[in-house]
Amino acid sequence: RVVDVLKLRKAWNDTLFIFSTDNGGQTTEGGSNWPLRGNKRTVWEGGVRGLAFIHGKMLWQPGRVSKALMHMVDWLPTLVEGVAGTPLSSLGYFDIDGENLWPSLQYNVRSRRDEIVLNLDPPIVSSGGTVTFIGQSALRWRQWKLIVGLPNCSVTPLPPSSPGGGCPDGWIRPGKAPIVPPPNESLLWLFDIEKDPLEEHDLSADLPQLVEDMKQRLNKYKDCCVVEQITVPFDPKCDPGQFGGFWTPWL
Repeated sequence: RVVDVLKLRKAWNDTLFIFSTDNGGQTTEGGSNWPLRGNKRTVWEGGVRGLAFIHGKMLWQPGRVSKALMHMVDWLPTLVEGVAGTPLSSLGYFDIDGENLWPSLQYNVRSRRDEIVLNLDPPIVSSGGTVTFIGQSALRWRQWKLIVGLPNCSVTPLPPSSPGGGCPDGWIRPGKAPIVPPPNESLLWLFDIEKDPLEEHDLSADLPQLVEDMKQRLNKYKDCCVVEQITVPFDPKCDPGQFGGFWTPWL
């Protein structure tokens, strides 16, 4: 119906139509990420990888698949600078995290992005000194993906070996029993995602120097990240009812 309206108003030829998924399907609610590992609320590919398609008359090479590495923050500079041709600096945006990836999408050149922080949750220690959550960090660098800590949303000291429930460690097959991976008490995984997108072969023991280098890259992000303020009292000013029913910045 949207397309029909755009065509009726003779705007379709000037429209770039983009459709993108959210991160990961929730298998307990009917979603499926098969054959990828995991689901929503995990840092497995089934929880972080998204699909999208772009359609428009301005595309020079339509009908192809792009495997360019891209993060959601890249959409702003890609659309504003790449598609519209407007420098973000002229709009007051400086030193942003996103990259203009329009050349990659339009001309199929290598993506300017080679790194994505997938998650960076620090450990949680109770007032009595008990570790209630050992932390979860995941980094994608080029074709490599490193997971340190919990790969799912469990808060137990070790991740569950069963992929049941809403936080699977394994592969959820529609209509079949899940594939359960063996426990990994090291809480360390390294994958070559380009060769192994299903995350079946952990290479952390084979490439210790690469693991150390990527852990150092994660530590640099940890040094400058803002700790999640999960204990901040509710602010009534954020009520979407004050903004026409939409969630919006209110500070």
